[in-house]
Amino acid sequence: MVECYVATENAGGEYYIDAARYPNHGIFNPIGNTDPNEAHVHFFAATLDASNSGEASGWGGYGYGWTKIGDPTDTTKNLSTSNPADEYFQYIPDAYTMTSLGEYWVPESSFDWTSGTGVYHDDSKILVNHGAWDPVEERFGREYFYLELEIVPEIYGPVFTKVEFSPDGQIGYIVLIGDDSEVEYPQSAMRGLYPILFRTEDAGETWSDPIAVTLSGDDGIEGVLNYLTDEELAVLYEPVPDREELVFVTDGDCDVSVDQDGNPQIAIFISVNLETNYSYYYGRIAPDGHSIGAPFLLSSTDRGEEGSWIGYNLGRTYNYTYDYDTDFGEQNRIQIARTPAGDKMFVSWADTDTTVSPDYNNAPDIWARGVNLNTQTMSQDNDGLELPNNVTFGSEATFQAYFFCMANEVFDDGAGNYT
Repeated sequence: MVECYVATENAGGEYYIDAARYPNHGIFNPIGNTDPNEAHVHFFAATLDASNSGEASGWGGYGYGWTKIGDPTDTTKNLSTSNPADEYFQYIPDAYTMTSLGEYWVPESSFDWTSGTGVYHDDSKILVNHGAWDPVEERFGREYFYLELEIVPEIYGPVFTKVEFSPDGQIGYIVLIGDDSEVEYPQSAMRGLYPILFRTEDAGETWSDPIAVTLSGDDGIEGVLNYLTDEELAVLYEPVPDREELVFVTDGDCDVSVDQDGNPQIAIFISVNLETNYSYYYGRIAPDGHSIGAPFLLSSTDRGEEGSWIGYNLGRTYNYTYDYDTDFGEQNRIQIARTPAGDKMFVSWADTDTTVSPDYNNAPDIWARGVNLNTQTMSQDNDGLELPNNVTFGSEATFQAYFFCMANEVFDDGAGNYT
């Protein structure tokens, strides 16, 4: 626990406008360096300077900098603020990555909160923060630019954002959850959320137009179309429609990695939309008591293009994100990590076994599943079954794996064991 950022801007009062929360960070290691003491931690956080808030205190600022691992006193602090007069809005970024090239990327939806309620920017902009290490000055710079994404007016903007680059730092993806009306299944128009990608193949110099990931319909992902059993469909629908007529949707959470071939790998929860637009059905199905929603790895074989997606159903959960006791509970927090080579993906999420707590996700363990992209196979549990592993049961984290987070890469001991 080493302090590397201190809030100081309070004008003599108690309220610090540079107080930082929800930090993201990455390790930058200079090319050729083998001494951890010479590496840096780069951090990027939201601050409470109220420049994008309808209240006297609130969000709108960034606090960012870097600290040398071997000398924590060698630290920097930079502040950036929203400027509503120039239609420049900062808020709370979900997404962050540090690439192998020593470049950080922090995209977020451009929301105007000055009225007290979030309004997606009129020009439909995604704000992308970016910086690279200057070996001469020994510092990180910062620039920003916009990507355009038209979101339907029924939802005020993308609800979640993630970013990741390939192991060589050249191919990257920004993934958002939203509805831009570009999916290819007419029956689900204006019905649900799905992933939307931006792709770069030149280390971020240029970015593609938005790429919508079609989950449903004739052009949908086979693994998604078929993950529910006939018996489950009979409980949900009367009469049971063809699977190509179902509306598959995602919720407001995901994570992304990039494999050895520069293909996007999205960890995400998927369920069905029944009647209400933009709803995600999370009820349980008797007799096994699992939720209708399920964790997936959406794996592209052609850099996110239509028709290139494989849907790996990683298991079934007992609880759905937000389905918990009002006093205390936990989200699923689905996350993904890769091997350093990018040939295997590992997805984890938090979930409570109903034999422990029958109603809420308030005693969560971490569940994990690996996917070998070369063989298109999934890992088994400790009993050899085609199921995810509960990786915290029996440890000090049993029934209390709250607010867990996972790094973007795993450790590989070379003998088939991954941590």
